[in-house]
Amino acid sequence: MTLLGRLVALAAAVGADIKALHAGKEPSLGNPDADGRVLSSASSGVRSWVAVAGSGADSAGLSMPGELVAHTGAARWYPPRAIVLRGITVFADTAPVSSALAINVRKNGMALFDGSMPTLAVGCNAGSALAVPSGAAAMTETDCLTVDVLAPGGAADMFVRARFN
Repeated sequence: MTLLGRLVALAAAVGADIKALHAGKEPSLGNPDADGRVLSSASSGVRSWVAVAGSGADSAGLSMPGELVAHTGAARWYPPRAIVLRGITVFADTAPVSSALAINVRKNGMALFDGSMPTLAVGCNAGSALAVPSGAAAMTETDCLTVDVLAPGGAADMFVRARFN
């Protein structure tokens, strides 16, 4: 037998051994059942689609360039799929100087926050993430978010980030 013949026979034997080793251990993978999934392999060698490790949340936002003035939001954001809102955070390139920046976020025209609202303290460029009340957290592709500026405080170039799963 030639060297090439031996290599072909060896490759066939190794391939058969690998197939036998994995026989019955791996289900048909197909496509992932949801966006944001990656292919993972367990220590036993079985592969499956799993959610991406980490925060488990995506984010998107609305940007409002320029000096802020009190107004009811006109810009809209529509989620890419059915989601659950987790938190809202407000940022500003120019921090508020005269008073805290206060906003409210609306889902389909209804305010998400009744009491504590997303704010930026005087001199701060980033606020703390504020959890979305559970009763308002679910959104579909046809729902929209808008932002109201309640008290601009002299801030400018605002960005509002919505975290969701």
